[in-house]
Amino acid sequence: MVRDAQPDCQRKTGIDTLICSVCNGLVTFAAGVKWHYGILPVFARCFLVVYVTAFLWGQSTAKRIFVADLGDKPAMQEVRNFLAADLRKSKVFTLAGSQADADAVLSGHGDLWVKGYYSLNPRAGTAPANGEPIYGGYISVELKDRSGDTLWSYLATPHYGSHNMARDLAKDVVKHLLESPLGQEGH
Repeated sequence: MVRDAQPDCQRKTGIDTLICSVCNGLVTFAAGVKWHYGILPVFARCFLVVYVTAFLWGQSTAKRIFVADLGDKPAMQEVRNFLAADLRKSKVFTLAGSQADADAVLSGHGDLWVKGYYSLNPRAGTAPANGEPIYGGYISVELKDRSGDTLWSYLATPHYGSHNMARDLAKDVVKHLLESPLGQEGH
């Protein structure tokens, strides 16, 4: 009677098959055992082991990253170059030469623009020749594995007072990628 309520494990793939099979085994085992206070902790431990195993197995081992084009704007090409340079410097990730050689692909889009100009001289006005530019913009990136599943994503915006927005956006993205579970050394 319990077997009829179990899901069909043949339709599942990967980690789902493992979890489904273990759970079916536990349900079958439980059907033949009398429930008393001693068996519940055993099932709790089994469930915890299956859950932790599934979590760790599901974590990506994406260490070779390919940085794809971030759009056709010159500022985004500069951000891409800085991203590649910062990833190359990291001890965690290596830069793949092509998408086929990579464990994951970092792609995205964004834009940078000049919002205005500022000057320490109030009489100089707001013309480009009389002040320094104030930038605005963003970059949205996504790290996807070979099957197209998103492993990590981030939206970076420029910080006030930056003189090289492309450099600062790339540093911000790589910093957050390294702080993510994917970037942890022990992973």
